[in-house]
Amino acid sequence: MASKKIGKAWATTSSIVLGEPLSGLDRFGKWLFSGMPGWREVKTKSGQVIVPCYAVFPGLPDSKVALMKNIEEVGGILLDIKSTPSAESLSCQMGRKGKFIVDLAEGENFDVDKCSIYKNLSAAHMSLDCFYSKYLAYSWFCDNNDHIFGCQFTFFSSFSIKCYHSSHLQRCFEMDSCSKCSDSYFCHDCENLQNCMFCFNVNNLRYAVANVVVGKEKFESLKKQVLARTVRELKEKAAASLSVYNF
Repeated sequence: MASKKIGKAWATTSSIVLGEPLSGLDRFGKWLFSGMPGWREVKTKSGQVIVPCYAVFPGLPDSKVALMKNIEEVGGILLDIKSTPSAESLSCQMGRKGKFIVDLAEGENFDVDKCSIYKNLSAAHMSLDCFYSKYLAYSWFCDNNDHIFGCQFTFFSSFSIKCYHSSHLQRCFEMDSCSKCSDSYFCHDCENLQNCMFCFNVNNLRYAVANVVVGKEKFESLKKQVLARTVRELKEKAAASLSVYNF
């Protein structure tokens, strides 16, 4: 369960981005994960850990998963090299006895829960491969961020929800392959947008909808409608039907 600190950060971020604070972060976990490859959570004797979703990790049986805290135990496994000297027999022994450490933590970390492979995190929950960030959850491979939720390959961003392959975002929602944007929603392959929605393959727009500048009044009116629908669905179903990948 997410800590009170993370829960408060989620309420603050959803209030800023969606216009209304949402409580119960873990209730929205499946939705926050929906735009990225899934990974699995494994329960070991020493605790729970997130197993990465890339390289050899997806094929790793749960029984072979170990934590960094068990490194001395894993390193102390002995093989019988006297009675079974062949490479084939040693390989069989490794298959039976070997364990794989899947988590790594470096630097200074505070209030980090159910995360794997991270460095210098503060107040983080259910995240993988994240570094130099604070107040984040349900995110993967994100660096130098604060107050981000459900993001993947997102860097130098703040107060954003469900953004992907992007950088330098502020107060954004459902953005993909964008940079240097603020207060924007459902945009793809854009740069330097301010207060835009449903834009794609364009740069340097303000108060635009579907690549057309409509002015502040019309933009705010549409934004209010879209966010009201999104919040209503989230409250009822803990998920929203509209995303940057299906509009």
